[in-house]
Amino acid sequence: MYHWLPEIIDAGACVVTANQRLARTLSEHYSALQLASGKDVWPTPNIRSLDSWLQELLREVPKQESLPHYLFGQASAIVWERCLREQSLDQLLSVGTLLRQSRQAWRRVCDWQVPTAELAAAARNSDEQLFSTSVARYQSELKKRNWIDDAGLTSLISQLISAGRLRLPPHIVLAGFERTIPVHATLWESLVAAGVKLEEAPRTAHMGSVEIVSADNVVAEMRAAGRWARAELTAQPTSRLAIVVPGLEQNATCFARYIREGLVPGWQADATGLGHLLNVSYGQKLSEYPATYSALLLLRWLNAGLVFRDISLLLRLPFIAQIDDGTRSRIELKLRQFPDRQWSRASIYRITAKWFDGAVNDWRERIASMDRFAIPEAERRSPGDWAKLFADCLESVGWPGGYPLSSPEFQLINRWRELLNEFARLESVIALMPFSKALELLTVLATDTVYQPKTQGAVVQLLGNLESAGMEFDAVWVAGMEASRWPSAANPSNLIPRSVQLKYGMPDATPNDSLDYGRTIFSRLRGCADRVVFSTPRCEDETELLPSPFLQELTGQGQLEANDPGWYAATFTSGHALLVVADDPVPPVYKGEKIGGGAYTIQRQRTEPFSAFAQGRLLAGEIEEVKPGISASLRGNLVHRALQHLYRDLPSLAILDAWADDDLADRIQRATSASIAVQVEEADPVYRRLLYIEKDRLQEVLNGFVTEERRRPEFQVAGVEVEYKFNLGGIDLKLRADRIDQLPDQSIVIIDYKTGAPKVLLDKDRNLKDVQLAVYAFAVPGEISGLVLANVDVRKVEYKGAGGDKDWSVIASEGWPELLNNWKLEVGRLVDQIVAGDVRVNLSLAADKSRPLALLSRVAELKRVD
Repeated sequence: MYHWLPEIIDAGACVVTANQRLARTLSEHYSALQLASGKDVWPTPNIRSLDSWLQELLREVPKQESLPHYLFGQASAIVWERCLREQSLDQLLSVGTLLRQSRQAWRRVCDWQVPTAELAAAARNSDEQLFSTSVARYQSELKKRNWIDDAGLTSLISQLISAGRLRLPPHIVLAGFERTIPVHATLWESLVAAGVKLEEAPRTAHMGSVEIVSADNVVAEMRAAGRWARAELTAQPTSRLAIVVPGLEQNATCFARYIREGLVPGWQADATGLGHLLNVSYGQKLSEYPATYSALLLLRWLNAGLVFRDISLLLRLPFIAQIDDGTRSRIELKLRQFPDRQWSRASIYRITAKWFDGAVNDWRERIASMDRFAIPEAERRSPGDWAKLFADCLESVGWPGGYPLSSPEFQLINRWRELLNEFARLESVIALMPFSKALELLTVLATDTVYQPKTQGAVVQLLGNLESAGMEFDAVWVAGMEASRWPSAANPSNLIPRSVQLKYGMPDATPNDSLDYGRTIFSRLRGCADRVVFSTPRCEDETELLPSPFLQELTGQGQLEANDPGWYAATFTSGHALLVVADDPVPPVYKGEKIGGGAYTIQRQRTEPFSAFAQGRLLAGEIEEVKPGISASLRGNLVHRALQHLYRDLPSLAILDAWADDDLADRIQRATSASIAVQVEEADPVYRRLLYIEKDRLQEVLNGFVTEERRRPEFQVAGVEVEYKFNLGGIDLKLRADRIDQLPDQSIVIIDYKTGAPKVLLDKDRNLKDVQLAVYAFAVPGEISGLVLANVDVRKVEYKGAGGDKDWSVIASEGWPELLNNWKLEVGRLVDQIVAGDVRVNLSLAADKSRPLALLSRVAELKRVD
């Protein structure tokens, strides 16, 4: 493998590769050879990728002041965007796609050495005309500012070589270059003219075994490739293997996950310690790593609020201060009581200071430390100043956390710091800018930067078609060999006139060029290893796929079925005898056990015993989704609070009748203000406006409720939001009654407020539909003469109850005591079931009712068995 490398390096030659991966691979291979020969130290081999070599040459030119200033990628993108906007009549509200295409087209124009005047002369449509005028403006800007960008670097180096201004190695070997690019040809010619011995690295054409396999679909194909690699390593642990996947950059993470399913079964838990065996050549956006994503969130929080999702991430990620997990969860649950909104740092500080103890002090103070870095939007600073402020702000909050960093994490943090340095270098194209623009550019830079930490010990390379150029392996699996990918579809530039592309022979200018280049890559992959497997999926997303016609060139090769191992999780249920274990019943309620959920736990026992167990005894609760605006549950809570404040003086019917219109309006105004006070205190302007609209609705609801109350027979409010203790059969529950009324005969009516859709206490057969009020009847002292649901809504206020008042009762007074006693007996039976550990699953429950606990109750599985 790479048999030519030792002799070339030992002779003092410089190896220039087509890409960085090949340069790194050759360096690692040379080092491995030196170790194998018994050496402890050796000179660093002179192996460089073309891009890094050109930049190194530029840095070594004497009299740097005479050279153009080099613009790195993001700086040139800013200049390009400026030029595009200047040439566009509609000012291009979003130039993202056009900017990317323009820079790619400009690179192709430079690489194929096209005179820019020909672009303008050949332009036929608006896109081509916009590009040609933008190119002229961009070139003018480069010349005026004495700048050079990536696309022009190769030509500049050729000129410097011809001028004799560079010190060159006497011998250069080129490796991995598959397509002849005119600007490279000019560079090679200038090197030869300067007396450099230039040659191509020998290309070893391995002509070993070839297999063609097919799989049901793409997922099965990737898993099969992973299993193949596992079998190869088992047979020969030192093998260098590669899996080549076309279009890898589009979904590298997904492909890697499928391949690991076959390579390292159980890799999610990394129980084998072999999760590092696969190295993915294509990383992910720097902005998508948790540490850098949190850094960008924190910086955005300097001058803007964050929505709940962002605050939740900052709480759960360990990149600020250490808080115990329980406190993090408590803070998040508290924030879930509010609608989704923009949370400022000040509002979060107030909430955590008000509702949480010292466990959150460090986190809170670090958030407060950001205040000194907040900058007015009107203030403009240079990129270098912004970079320093960003770094200082993150340091003040303790980012990236106080825990020891692993090697990949340490590399990531260093890459972020390099990114800030790159951002500071934007001073060459931007003098001053406001905070919002600075953060936008930093985010774009992080998004455009593809990063992957260096890993040790990876022996299986996951590569794209082009990334494998010049590389050799012991065995290789080439996936995706289906007709739509091999040969790949032509992709000519949409911005360069077609006539220009044809004249200069640009890539994909003709169908034959695309076909020939595809065949070149296919031949190279066929000869890069002694053992080659070509695989093709038979379908993808229910679309039938056909094998590539290139496979027909492999005469004498039959098509085999790929050895798909399937999902690793399936091995737990397939191929093993079913193990039947003894029943493990839920234990009875023990003395002193905490039962949660209040009266509703007993109601759940009636409809879904498992739900009563999970939420009452296990204290499992469904977390409500955070949504914008005022949710139905919050609207109901506001009604309860308003009624509590309105009736807190415990008025009688006579007092209610005595409230004059102005007095009633004032009382309702104060009650509704008090009900929304907690929400208003932490509300942003938009949410505050919504609350005041809700307050108007509340006032209308309370007016209608008092009007309806005045129509009742005599009563006296005896308590609002009264807490009681329920103890029965060994169960202790905490109850809170919305309201207790006392009638003239000193008997008691228990009232429960209901908001939203109207509720009824009794079903059509006059049976108790909701046992909650019957539970209250156990705990409330005194003679209970009525149980009432008060449906409170802006459209209608009505009572649904039994006993206590002839206007709502459908039960004759003489039958009330027996009826209430029967309801209490039913409550007793439900309590006995809870105490005994009854956890039956109600299989007839509607899907939306059983879904929150479906994973615990395994209701779907039970239905299949049933």
